[in-house]
Amino acid sequence: MYLLPFLYFSSMHTSCKSCGKAISGNYCSNCGEKVVTPKERTFLFQLGKIVNAITFADTKMLQTLWLVIRRPGRLSSDYAEGKRVPYSSPLALFFIGNLIYFLMPMLETFNTTLDVQMHGMPYGAITTKAVENRIERENISMEEFTSEYNVASTSNAKLLLIFMVFFMVPAYAILCHRKGIYFADHFVMSLELSIYNIFVNTIFFGLLLFPVVFLFRLSGTDITPYLNDRLITIVVLISLIYFLYSSMRNMYGWNAAGALVRSFLIIAWLVVSLIAYRLTLFWASFYMV
Repeated sequence: MYLLPFLYFSSMHTSCKSCGKAISGNYCSNCGEKVVTPKERTFLFQLGKIVNAITFADTKMLQTLWLVIRRPGRLSSDYAEGKRVPYSSPLALFFIGNLIYFLMPMLETFNTTLDVQMHGMPYGAITTKAVENRIERENISMEEFTSEYNVASTSNAKLLLIFMVFFMVPAYAILCHRKGIYFADHFVMSLELSIYNIFVNTIFFGLLLFPVVFLFRLSGTDITPYLNDRLITIVVLISLIYFLYSSMRNMYGWNAAGALVRSFLIIAWLVVSLIAYRLTLFWASFYMV
């Protein structure tokens, strides 16, 4: 009991371990180093940090994600104004979403099979020629190459999502140019869009399909034939329009008409960016096989 004042006094008046300056409080005013308490060095404390990272059980992170969903563009707007303490880092949130997506093998929203790369994309003639030359040069079968390529593509599709962020920045910079808005602000907005896409349009919608299909099958109805690309595209498109329209109002301050027009222009750019991403994915996977 008598040790408590002594411990408090020691934590408030000590020297910084990094720069040697005197510290009054929990942080060094000279270099920002934090005073590490005995509690932070215990096994339970470190275990708690690991659990938070793995289970996403971080209150600030959950609140930040909920803000992205509830009020698109508000996070980017606050970041641009310098209000950042209440939120988790958008970049950290993006990579956590990317990790969750990576650890769920049943979700392959951003993956593109070799067949689609060769026959379903605008650049199909280029990829087809590259694959045919590779097969002929190495004397392997199309089936063998396709199998190896699709395995590589599944992993790369989840690792290369960061490229989608950079592909979208020019769209915001060009279509949403306004005084006082800088490149870093457009980058955060692009990150916020990617966060929404990963957590809502990919993870949430992807996982929602499984219980829905299961419940319908229990009632004797198989809805799998109706869950085609057209239906999924319509759902995702509606979701994107909601996010983009709201973010244009909250982040850039456009009126209703300006926000709606720019939302559709951003979607058009997103389609082009997705094509560029898939071409990048093809070459990355092609040279890994």
